[in-house]
Amino acid sequence: MLVLIGPSASGKTEIAHYLIKKYKMKRVVTCTTRKKRVGEEDGVDYYFLTFEEFNDKIANNEFLEYTLYNKNYYGTLKKEVSKEKILIIEANGFYSLKKIIPKQMTSFFLRAPTDERLKRMIRRGDLLDNIDKKKAYDDDNFPSEIIGVDYIINNFEQSIDKSAEEIYELYNKE
Repeated sequence: MLVLIGPSASGKTEIAHYLIKKYKMKRVVTCTTRKKRVGEEDGVDYYFLTFEEFNDKIANNEFLEYTLYNKNYYGTLKKEVSKEKILIIEANGFYSLKKIIPKQMTSFFLRAPTDERLKRMIRRGDLLDNIDKKKAYDDDNFPSEIIGVDYIINNFEQSIDKSAEEIYELYNKE
C-alpha cells in the first residue's frame, strides 16, 4: 500500500488523483464524520458517517486505525487495505499503521512551506476559520520530519506531476 502523509494542502490528494488517473491505482476510501465538501461523493471521497455509525464500527473492531482531527473522526477500515491502493493519512494514523502493518506499506511524507500551503487552501476555497484551525493542528502535529517514514518529498520545488512520478518510481522499487 502506498501511504501519503502530510499537513493540510501539502499535495496529498492531488498526487493521489494523478497516480489513480495515470497508473490506475485505487484509493483507500477512509471514513469520516465531517460534512461533505462541495463535489465530494460518499463512498468515493470518504465514507461519510454519523458519530453513532463511526462509534459502532469502533465497537465492532472494523478499523485498522482511527483518530480525532479537527473535531471529526477519521478512520481506515481493515477491509480497504490492499497493495494496489493509495492511503492518505495524518501523522498519528501513520504511526498506528507502522506498528500494525509495517511491511505492507511504503510511506511518503509530503513537505511544503506554510505560506505555500496557506495559498493552496485559499485557492481551493477553504474557509478562513478552517484554515486557521488546520494550520494550528498541523503546527502541533506535523514536525519537519516524520520518524519512520520511508521517503520525504519536498512538494513545492517541483510540479505535482513530477512529485507523483517520483513517488511512483520509488514505490515500484519497493
